[in-house]
Amino acid sequence: MLNILIIGCGNIGKRHLFALLELKKKIKVQVLEKDDTKINLSKKINKNFNNYIKKFSQIETNTNLIICSTKAFNRDVVIKKALKFCSPKYVILEKISFQNMHIYNQMLKLFYKNKIKVWINFPLRYQSYYDYLKKIIFKNNPFFTMAVSLSKSDDLFSSGIHFLDLFLTNYISDIRFEFAKLTKVNKDKNNSRFNGKIVYTSKFKTIVILNSKSKFQQQINIFGSKNHYRVIFFSEKKDPWNKPKIRFYKNDKFIKNFNHLWQSQLTNLYINDILEKKNCKLPTLKKSNICNKLILNSVKKKLNLKKKTSLCPIT
Repeated sequence: MLNILIIGCGNIGKRHLFALLELKKKIKVQVLEKDDTKINLSKKINKNFNNYIKKFSQIETNTNLIICSTKAFNRDVVIKKALKFCSPKYVILEKISFQNMHIYNQMLKLFYKNKIKVWINFPLRYQSYYDYLKKIIFKNNPFFTMAVSLSKSDDLFSSGIHFLDLFLTNYISDIRFEFAKLTKVNKDKNNSRFNGKIVYTSKFKTIVILNSKSKFQQQINIFGSKNHYRVIFFSEKKDPWNKPKIRFYKNDKFIKNFNHLWQSQLTNLYINDILEKKNCKLPTLKKSNICNKLILNSVKKKLNLKKKTSLCPIT
């Protein structure tokens, strides 16, 4: 049986909670949240749940899985406080895991010392089209450019990092930061949102992530040596739930449709894997290092953050 603690009940946290309450397994859930507004919003969605706590000292000592759904700023402090009151076997963190590599390395040692297995929530790894892209496209195209177009409202880093993770599943060891053009679109100094364009390159492969100037939905174009692949994310107007779908093309010829799972559905899948296999397809904190490091170092360079302890204000 899993005794699960969700820390933070904002947009992502309440989706995790919704998923766990739908899971037909023996689990027990606590939610740590200090903000009454967020708790009340969660109660409207999760009407049959009321196990909310506001103090770390109220954490159940037999908690064996923590899902930390807070923003990246101060996440290390939150985790350290929680570990004073419980000894979990597993932790799931949102990306970006931590806001600089100094904190990242400290926390990696702390988790190792306490024998805690840590995964990063890259839920695309549970989407069917993710494996399809890996097997059909990347495997057969040693040279390619991957261009990811995000909508104007998407954050360049919190949305773009999922596609960087997909790109890096090719085990590209020589990838480097090439170029960035960033525009800050909010006033939160600790959790900034950016629009713009960022480019990473290796000897044979390149990824470009950019925001469109319009509100069209996400699109991936992959230009190989012989073929052009296109992945379009769309919603059907007749669908009252506005559930996104994925349409796949090769050289402008339609090939296949995929369903896109919601975060709550994805949470169900990897929690079920942890219950049954004590493992899941999410990348571990250590394996996600290259992705995290690329993003942090490129932002630090672009924003001229020179100190080792400088925080990258992204989440």
